[in-house]
This record gives sequence, structure tokens and C-alpha cells, in this order.
Amino acid sequence: MDDEEVVVSAIAVFIGISLRKKKRKAKEKKKRTWAKPWLMRKKYQGAFQNLETELTTEDPKQVTNFRRMDDVAYSELLQKITPFITRKDTVMRQAIGPGERLSITLRYLATGQSYKSLAYLYRVSPASICTIIPETCTAIFEALKNTHMKVMLILSCSFL
Repeated sequence: MDDEEVVVSAIAVFIGISLRKKKRKAKEKKKRTWAKPWLMRKKYQGAFQNLETELTTEDPKQVTNFRRMDDVAYSELLQKITPFITRKDTVMRQAIGPGERLSITLRYLATGQSYKSLAYLYRVSPASICTIIPETCTAIFEALKNTHMKVMLILSCSFL
């Protein structure tokens, strides 16, 4: 190999290494978003913020049909379970409010829609839906168990 070939080979190796470094840096620089863009539009296009608000003001009968519960019962239930399902806002994001949590749960219980379907409708992540529904169901039980639900007490009997 003469000097010219050595120089060309060295330059080719140098360029190859430089390109690899650039590709690595490009991969490292790709910033991931905290939430998917379609979830970020919840405020403007989510079912709770828009559809329920529109139905409440324009057609109260249809909001009852959508929630599967009239406004009075919904308000009473919401008032009873709010202390159990209220979450605090963080620096990173706003908490999902108790009204939206209850609406998601009622929609699930009434229709049996999948968590994924509810996630698209309400623009809430499926992981959040997986947490919201069981928590809200537990809160409903805790709030209503003394007044609306009979709880069986099992007494232990011992026979001599």
C-alpha cells in the first residue's frame, strides 16, 4: 500500500466514525413527549370537556342518556365520592378531575366499552383508565355501602 492509499483509507475510517457519532447523537437528542399529541388535545376535543358540556347546556335529556344517570343523581353521587377520588395537580400535569373520573367509570359500567375505547373517547391514557375505573368503583362502594348497599356480616358459629 502506498502513502496515498493509506491516507484515503484513514479519511474513510474517520468519516465512518464521524457518521456513527452523528447518528448516535441524533438518536440521543430525539426528545420524547410526556404524552401523545392526541392526548394533549383533550381540553379541546375530549368527551367530558366538550360533549358532556354541550349536552348539558343544549339537550339535558341526551346528557342523561350519555351518562346513563340524571343530573341530580350524578351530582349527588359526585358530591359523595369527590373526597375519595380527588387527586392533586403536579408540576408535570393537571390531575384528572372527579367529574371526569366519575363520567369515565359510569360510561364503562353502563356500556362495557373497552378501556382503549374509553381512552380514545375521553382522551385519557389507557394506563390512567386502568387506574381510574377500579378506584372510582371502590369510592362508589365506600360512599354508598351504609345507605344503599347491604353488607352481609358473617358471624362465626361454633357448635359444641
